[in-house]
Amino acid sequence: MKLREIQRRVSSEMHVNINMTRCRRAKKTVKDKLVRNFVQEFAMLWDYADELILKNPRNTIKMAVNRFTLESLPHFKRLY
Repeated sequence: MKLREIQRRVSSEMHVNINMTRCRRAKKTVKDKLVRNFVQEFAMLWDYADELILKNPRNTIKMAVNRFTLESLPHFKRLY
């Protein structure tokens, strides 16, 4: 969402005028929270796979991830 759109929606829905700096900060805050949430949820996938293995020892659990570089964080691909 563009900053002007955020400013317009806040003005029309909340009847408050805010400047572009506040819009920029609010957008960055929301984006940072989303990224943090994705990282936490991704970490939970490993726990979920481990729990499936504990509860179903005869089943095979494989989690596929992509790494774009050796230093980059893994990106979830699929759980089999």
